[in-house]
Amino acid sequence: MRPFGAFLYVFFILSGFLVVLFILGETGLLKGGQYQFNKETAGNKEEIIVSDSITNPIFDSLKTEVLDTLNAQVPDSIRQNNISGKSGECGLQFPSGDLAVLNPFFEKLKNPDSSQSPLRILYFGDSQIEGDRITSTIRRQFQQKFGGAGIGLIAPDLLYNLTHSFSVERSENWSIINFTDLNDSLKNRSLVFKSAVLPSGKEGWFKIRQIRNKENKNDYLKLRTVYSSPGDFDVIVKSEGKIIYTEKVDKTASVSTLDFNFNFTPPSVELYFQSTDSLEISAFLLETRSGIHVDNIALRGLSFPPFSKSDEQAMEETAKLINPGLCVLHYGVNIAPQILGNFNNYRTRLIREIKKMQQLFPGVPVLIVGISDMAKKENGQMISYPNIKAIRDVQFEAAQICNCVFWDLEKFMGGPGSMTAWVNGSPRLGQKDYVHFTPEGTEKIGNRLSELILAEYEKYLQTKVSE
Repeated sequence: MRPFGAFLYVFFILSGFLVVLFILGETGLLKGGQYQFNKETAGNKEEIIVSDSITNPIFDSLKTEVLDTLNAQVPDSIRQNNISGKSGECGLQFPSGDLAVLNPFFEKLKNPDSSQSPLRILYFGDSQIEGDRITSTIRRQFQQKFGGAGIGLIAPDLLYNLTHSFSVERSENWSIINFTDLNDSLKNRSLVFKSAVLPSGKEGWFKIRQIRNKENKNDYLKLRTVYSSPGDFDVIVKSEGKIIYTEKVDKTASVSTLDFNFNFTPPSVELYFQSTDSLEISAFLLETRSGIHVDNIALRGLSFPPFSKSDEQAMEETAKLINPGLCVLHYGVNIAPQILGNFNNYRTRLIREIKKMQQLFPGVPVLIVGISDMAKKENGQMISYPNIKAIRDVQFEAAQICNCVFWDLEKFMGGPGSMTAWVNGSPRLGQKDYVHFTPEGTEKIGNRLSELILAEYEKYLQTKVSE
């Protein structure tokens, strides 16, 4: 056996029958259950089956900088048809009334392609969605209808998730590249805007551990590690202290995945790495082989995801591997405290990032969730920030220009002053910072957004029947 330092260990603590996908090579030590390995790269997929048996700093998103020029103009009809008006319920708003914008997503829901990865909703947001808030509700609603399990896409860093009862731990010798580290020479290569890089000659590990709960129900049944490495690295698969497989993984400049399938959610998975050159882990995916997944991509302090600071090739390769069906952008609360004379800078940059995202994920519809109401204390009373409407109108205009669907969250809450009502109501829906939501509030928002999307899906199905 090669020494410990030369291997990437993947340790599964299990107590029964298991199906695993792993890299297959000449030195497999499998002896008697069933394992599968799938090493996948963008545009290339290998699969071999073998038999064996074993019983998260604030980023100033509005800082002054040279901006790309965008010549998109807002038609007068859009400016006049802004979304100010009476408070209360509102549905999804489509650009120029085009109800077919979400059809590409609905087509994939209706006719899933078994040859592709499971369909997913990429939900990008700020601190409003941290801790899987809102997304956990949407995930539950969609998976109950279309199948699937697991939290989906997660960053390769420390994590504790109560919704899915698991934690992620890592060794200290990983170099974590966050969105705050990006510059002209350092481009983001991760869809979650956080990568873990292991320097040459160093050893590092990750541990994904199920938190014991009384339900003890299955969650994810597939673990995918998204990686790239300019050098080879070795793999050992262990179960119950026994090596069941060992092999060398070839270097790859492309974004690739190592995939492991299970019959049930493993209590613990440990991955130990060492490579001949630097190894970059850009994400893990905890999912199932079919159904739908809703990914929570929370970027604290931002006002939009910084796609313009990303490596385009890496983003496009990742998109081909994970099959996005819908992108959601949920931002705005980081802008309201900045009392600006106008929001032209914000508008320009928001449109730029949406267009860049559409370029990276061609044909994937985008839904923009408008800014929620939020309040501050003034003269001893809580009042809504005065620029909520201006920010919301910019988001709406960007949705119209970029052909995106829009949902007015502030109006759903009840309009100006609604956050104060949500904080003082029973049950209490807003937190006492008058910005974020309680679990009951996030449940209410997630349920309503799910209902609106699924209602449009039912309309889509009816049109298909009539055709």
